[in-house]
Amino acid sequence: MTRAAWLLAALLPLAGGAAASARLELQPQPAGAQVQLCFTGEDAPLSYELVIELHGPGGVARTRQAGAARGDGCPVTTRLGTAPGSLIEATLSWQRQGQAQPTIERRLQL
Repeated sequence: MTRAAWLLAALLPLAGGAAASARLELQPQPAGAQVQLCFTGEDAPLSYELVIELHGPGGVARTRQAGAARGDGCPVTTRLGTAPGSLIEATLSWQRQGQAQPTIERRLQL
């Protein structure tokens, strides 16, 4: 094997894993909001923790969802019933192959 072919073979697994990404969306809905978490670009296992806080007239509600995902897909799609004027804060912590990835935070004021 030539030096160039060896180097290419060594770098291909790294290049394939570098494209993984997470997308966290908060979308207003008629009677509240929808939270959606999607992963793309990787077939290796990913782990995640999604914390959602709802600040409304009745106080603060907090939920936590954690799990594992593999490949492209949306492991979390949640609809929230909220009152007008409520604030939704979502925070995603995730790991790719055991390595922490940048935290993603989203806010939506209704």
